[in-house]
Amino acid sequence: MSDIEMASRGFMIQLDGEKGFSKPVSIAFSGLLDNPYNDISTSFINANGNGGFYSVISRTVGLFRKGTYSLNIDGYTCTLDYSNNDVNLNQVFVLPTLHTNNEGKVVSVSLEYKRPGRSTVDPVNIN
Repeated sequence: MSDIEMASRGFMIQLDGEKGFSKPVSIAFSGLLDNPYNDISTSFINANGNGGFYSVISRTVGLFRKGTYSLNIDGYTCTLDYSNNDVNLNQVFVLPTLHTNNEGKVVSVSLEYKRPGRSTVDPVNIN
């Protein structure tokens, strides 16, 4: 078995203000509007080197569900209608195994494809 922890996932939305946007002082992201989360945070707000900015909005538990969210950047508020794909239906982990000879040199690599629940998947049939 691999030492990769397949159950560990983070969920983020990245905001990228391109050229012409200055680095904001504050960004607040909240929602769902009808049932707000209490675990949304802004990880960082940085200049992106192209005259704009980027920021990461994250949740500590679970996906950002489909729905309407509120985004406030330096006092300007707008709403965002967001939809997602279920990660459990679409995520595949590729687990490599290195095969070595008696000298400890790698002679081949095999790959095993698994879903988050650890079931094996044939990569030809991933849809």
